[in-house]
Amino acid sequence: MLLAFILLGSIAAFLLSSVAGGGAGLLLMPVLVLLLPAASAPAALSIGTATSSASRLIVLRKRIRWDVVRWFVPAAVPAVFAGAWLLTFFPPIYIQVLIGLFLMGNLPAVFRKTIARPTPLPVESRPRQLLLVGAAAGVLSGFTGAVGLLFNRFYYRLEMDKEEIVATRAANEVLLHLIKLVLYASFGLLTERALFAGAVVAVGAIVASVITPFTLRRLNEVFFRRIGLAAMAIAGVTMTTTSSAQVIAQNRLGAAVSVAPREVELTTRARGRQLSVEIDTIEGPVIEVPARLTEIPAEARAEIARKVGQGSVVSVEKALSLAGRQWEIEFRRDGRVYEFNLPRADVD
Repeated sequence: MLLAFILLGSIAAFLLSSVAGGGAGLLLMPVLVLLLPAASAPAALSIGTATSSASRLIVLRKRIRWDVVRWFVPAAVPAVFAGAWLLTFFPPIYIQVLIGLFLMGNLPAVFRKTIARPTPLPVESRPRQLLLVGAAAGVLSGFTGAVGLLFNRFYYRLEMDKEEIVATRAANEVLLHLIKLVLYASFGLLTERALFAGAVVAVGAIVASVITPFTLRRLNEVFFRRIGLAAMAIAGVTMTTTSSAQVIAQNRLGAAVSVAPREVELTTRARGRQLSVEIDTIEGPVIEVPARLTEIPAEARAEIARKVGQGSVVSVEKALSLAGRQWEIEFRRDGRVYEFNLPRADVD
């Protein structure tokens, strides 16, 4: 039953992807992770995306703009390896947040009543632009896996009709997907289950590619571009939401606001560190940061020891305000938590 759902979902996802310029992964990944480990799901998806590009290339081979491909691909292929190499230095999650925000910039265009025809790129600058975009697509493909939707607007400016865009995009991306498959295989992610699931996705991709020409004939150019812009905006919202959630979880980010009669305090947390900003109606703004007892002068530590007695210090905060520096001490004694501030005279 799940395999049948994956097959039907693949047909729908790749049919939409061929028109919208991408987005199949956003639809299929949640389904694939039900069948595969999270690390193997992208590998299975890549089998489908590679098959989709290859089959679209065959079905629409007469509409490929080779004057675009011959500049795009030579820059994109080596850049894929550069993107994969970047993975060894830092995770792609932060770049994915930026990509999501960039794609969300298409939201206003989606709701406009009319979509202006894109300004064509000057013919003399196209080779240079294609080299740059090809390199960017390669790096992002190897680093984040995101390629198609990012460059929709660029394709619209190359004065191609919808069939030429779909065919040329497939020719530009098929090698990138094949290289990613080789990389996934070298990482040991193409397991038997991943290959089987990938084969099911690939069958759906082929069926979608066969249907694509008939679908394109029934779409006018304006509606074709509107679908592409809508897909970019939806992908941007999805990517920003999911990537931001991962950033928050990985860095243990948090924030809290507390309101008291004479103060409002905002506390932020990141990777176990805490920073508080307090607005006091008497003292004005106060910044509080965690500190160690050893940072406090020896005379003041003696005063702390006297007040804490048989208890134990829970936390120490350094408070910086317009009036100067102050230490806030929190300690536990006899099962209760107490707090006191050292007078500024004790810490100067």
